[in-house]
Amino acid sequence: MRLNTNFFIKSYRVTTALISFFIDIFLLYRKFLKKENELSLRQKTSREYAKKPTDEHKFTWIHAVSIGETHSAITVAEIILKKDPNQYILLTTSTISSSEIINKIDNERIIHQYLPLDVQKYVNKFINYWSPSVCIFMEAEIWPNYFLEIEKRKIPLFILNARLTEKSYNRWNKFPKFAKKILNIPRLISCQDNETYERYKSLEVARLTKSENIKYANKPLSVDNNEFNSLDQLFSEHLVYIIVSAHDKEGEIFLSVHKQLHSIDPNTVCIYVPRHPSGIREIIDLLDKDKISWTKLPSQETNKNEYNNNINFYIVDKFGVLGTYLKLSKLAIIGGSFIDIGGHNPIEAVQLNCPVFHGSYTRNFHEVYRELGELDCCNQSDNKEDLIKKIKSYFSNIDRMELTRKNIKNIIDTKRLSVENEINDILSLKDGDYS
Repeated sequence: MRLNTNFFIKSYRVTTALISFFIDIFLLYRKFLKKENELSLRQKTSREYAKKPTDEHKFTWIHAVSIGETHSAITVAEIILKKDPNQYILLTTSTISSSEIINKIDNERIIHQYLPLDVQKYVNKFINYWSPSVCIFMEAEIWPNYFLEIEKRKIPLFILNARLTEKSYNRWNKFPKFAKKILNIPRLISCQDNETYERYKSLEVARLTKSENIKYANKPLSVDNNEFNSLDQLFSEHLVYIIVSAHDKEGEIFLSVHKQLHSIDPNTVCIYVPRHPSGIREIIDLLDKDKISWTKLPSQETNKNEYNNNINFYIVDKFGVLGTYLKLSKLAIIGGSFIDIGGHNPIEAVQLNCPVFHGSYTRNFHEVYRELGELDCCNQSDNKEDLIKKIKSYFSNIDRMELTRKNIKNIIDTKRLSVENEINDILSLKDGDYS
């Protein structure tokens, strides 16, 4: 077994070392595509590092890849600093968009840099420079060379909010001995759902636990109060709902739903947020074909004269403003769940007291939808007729709407506290404390 495992480890290290000869070309190509910048190129190849503070303090290193994981990583960082405000957090990411989120944080104890690629020479230089006292990898981040070097130096390693998709599981399962070696290096893998827990267990991972999804404790999406107050006044006599992350080919479904809801109650207003820019063109073409009046949001960037009671369909065409419109809405329909995409995270809507309606394709967040459904925060519909029926029933009962929103707030408050307690408990584990 040892020879077999060592063979795969050496093969991985040789392969990544060989690839490193072409990394500069690959990164330059990504820079041409505006997926990298000069700083990310230098930091990802261990040519440059973020500046370390001059005073001597211990570092907790947290790694996240992109936007979703980064929000959760920031939550973990803030929980750690709340307990021990004297230490520093090194927060590494892999994408420019995630770095922009961290750079907005007003906390000098959270330091950001791009993580060097998983090549042994880069890994050694990086860990030599930072010398972290604890390492945390978020969700699906498993980098063998980093894990092996962390183990060699006996640094405690945790995977938090772990998620292992069926596709990733099948890939690891092709090399079971290598998987068993790498995946048993962390002191604990804290899984965000039962599917992940069972997949890791099947790969013979010994130190596992099932924890609350950290996304429940993330800060709610930001709200532009000026925009909110302006539209809240405009829509004071209307029933406002929002369609979030609508994918191409879902436009026809959602427009049909809106037309029927509006025919039942002319005061119904839809705020439409496409998942991709191409979805804006798709829904506009459909609206124009049916001669339905529409305009764009945010209102601060549009002619105010366009906003009047004759318009009942508003299209959001700006990134990073979703929180304002979730807070404005009485319910949210989550896209990507009415065609076979797998659904999107409903927690952001629920955090802003916005109950969720969704389709049957929710495999990406299956357990979150199931749990929130049992808590009466989510409502599943298998087709648009059922969706219309359930929304109509919800809008017709004011008492139910208020009770649901109050219930959601209590649930989120409870889960946020649970996440904080679980993270503190996990990071206080010592060798031999595993469950």
